[in-house]
Amino acid sequence: MHAEDAYLFRHGLLRDAAYELQPKGDRAALHTLILNIFEELFPDKLDDFALELADHANGASQAPAHGKRTTSIYTRRELNYLNRAASVSEKNYRMGDCIMIAERMLKHPAANAQERVEAHLLKGRTLLHMGRSDECEQSLTKARALAESSDQPVLLSQALTQLGNLARATTRSQEALQFFNEAYEVATSAGMESASAALGGIAMMKGLVGDLSAAEDAFASALKREPRASVRARMLYNLATTRQTAGRWKESEEGLRQALKLTQECGDRDLEGIVRSGMAILLKMLGRKPEALLEYRNATSLLTASGNLRHLGIVRGNLGEMLSELGELDQAAGELRAALDIHLETGDLRFQANVLTSLGSLAATRNRDAEARDYYEQAVTRHRQAGNTRGLGVALHNLASTEEETGCLDRALELREQALEMLSSIDDPLRLAFANGAMAALQCLLGQADRVLPAARQAFAVLARSGVPTLTAEYGVMPVLRCELALGNRAAAERMIRELESLTNDTPDAGLEQFLAGARKALSVPHHSLFNGFVFDDLPEPLQRALIAGHGARVS
Repeated sequence: MHAEDAYLFRHGLLRDAAYELQPKGDRAALHTLILNIFEELFPDKLDDFALELADHANGASQAPAHGKRTTSIYTRRELNYLNRAASVSEKNYRMGDCIMIAERMLKHPAANAQERVEAHLLKGRTLLHMGRSDECEQSLTKARALAESSDQPVLLSQALTQLGNLARATTRSQEALQFFNEAYEVATSAGMESASAALGGIAMMKGLVGDLSAAEDAFASALKREPRASVRARMLYNLATTRQTAGRWKESEEGLRQALKLTQECGDRDLEGIVRSGMAILLKMLGRKPEALLEYRNATSLLTASGNLRHLGIVRGNLGEMLSELGELDQAAGELRAALDIHLETGDLRFQANVLTSLGSLAATRNRDAEARDYYEQAVTRHRQAGNTRGLGVALHNLASTEEETGCLDRALELREQALEMLSSIDDPLRLAFANGAMAALQCLLGQADRVLPAARQAFAVLARSGVPTLTAEYGVMPVLRCELALGNRAAAERMIRELESLTNDTPDAGLEQFLAGARKALSVPHHSLFNGFVFDDLPEPLQRALIAGHGARVS
């Protein structure tokens, strides 16, 4: 329809008044006519206009005498179009429409128990994507209760699985595992598809809590049950991610390539983009950065074409981080801001916070400390709102780094303690090791190396098992080395140098060589040239000034 052929109103109230002036019988007849004509002339466009057609079906179902809904065929057609509109809106990540449609279905007097459960599940999934975890839990709990009372085991299994996903997202690992186990028990009597979804959840949780053998057994069982190629590909992707967490890089890469082959065979371009983004993350961790960059670019193209906004935002954020590491700072800023815009559009608080954290790190790289602090503080606020304990711990850790580099050591210590508290409450040994290593480095500056040396050694042991050389060097070797030097344990420091040198044998890496050069320099200079375990000249200038002013005491 062209603009000149349509009636336009200066205000919505005028339109509503004109509508209400029409006789109710005429209104119902016009809605019926529009609905029937559209269905007859544009049968291939029904999904695109499902929400508008639901409105016409609603208007057609009004009784002329009383303006109330009838139980006519138009009432069911309205619900049918609402369901179709929900699928389209969810696929295109139109979060606001999903919430509105779910609430409309829940209020609909003709909706049956199954439709009401599905509406609660839609609302719960959407709220989880938006980071509104408390409201999400309320919706999913209602879905569970209604599915139980109406004896719908398939929907009950879905509700329990989604409650497991919520608990996993909010780092309640044991609770998540319990939900997935309950979902599996219900699903075994309800059909293969529900059982495989629940088994996949169990497998992921077993992997997260470090029980890789049990995770692989659960994944193997789920794969045997699942005939659909796209679902099998997603399971292989999750299995590869689990193996990656355990440091089994070769098997992880093999699994991702199997998943990629399946997505290409079944033509699922959307899932191919997700799997390629996972491959990019793995290749980046292995130091194969040109390959990783290519996979990020491929994933971006695929997800742009499929319209998967949520994952497109994730990939562009990851690409921004990688470009920052490669020194392409302007390009990195562009990708990160584009990612933030996407997450603001979808309303996803958790990923907004993740991108804000990355923007903070980029600002810190450019020595824009005030800008970095602002981004990190915004990230902390959003992670708190979303109930994301892991993300909150990481954001606090990064904010502490900014305070540390600007000489606010007391504030940095306070934030690092908060970060450790957050990360100690979840099953994530790798990030906890990062935090312990950073705390060790800070307490070296404060002259408290003896207090944190055991934790620093433990962090090194965890990171050494991770198989990521650069991370092991930065957060494992160097904190221990500085502690040993601060305490005068030169022989122990020399052993740590050898540990660091051994990491360069398998994976040449410029960052690793930089850390190794710093370690050798620290060992070679006279002890009086060290400042609590650091080579003074290597410290950022603001921190040097702060330390000089404080004469080695706490500076804030």
